[in-house]
Amino acid sequence: SHLLQLVDRRGQTLANFKDLMDMFREMESITAEIKEIEGQVQSEDYGKHLFGVEDLLQKHQLVEAHVKSLGQRVDRVRVKGNGFISSQHAESATIKKKLDDVNANYDRLETRSGVRRSKLEE
Repeated sequence: SHLLQLVDRRGQTLANFKDLMDMFREMESITAEIKEIEGQVQSEDYGKHLFGVEDLLQKHQLVEAHVKSLGQRVDRVRVKGNGFISSQHAESATIKKKLDDVNANYDRLETRSGVRRSKLEE
């Protein structure tokens, strides 16, 4: 009975570790996508004529949809990370730092996307 409890506890520990590693991988994936999209929202091309601007606005709408989708992933990672932190996981400090980085990167992307839209609409 005691041995079964130890095996069960070990299984729970491994499952917890897998969940943590999955979350870290998702954070890395989100960060990579943010960097990819940042190049698009930092473009200085605002079109030379009305048709060019309209085309860029349509493309920017797709970028904004991608940013919104990314925001949903950030929210899910935030919930999962905060769950680890509130349970006082041994890696809470690392989780908090990584969460803060992902949140800051996403917030910056959202701001830059909004700035680009404003400049395209001018």
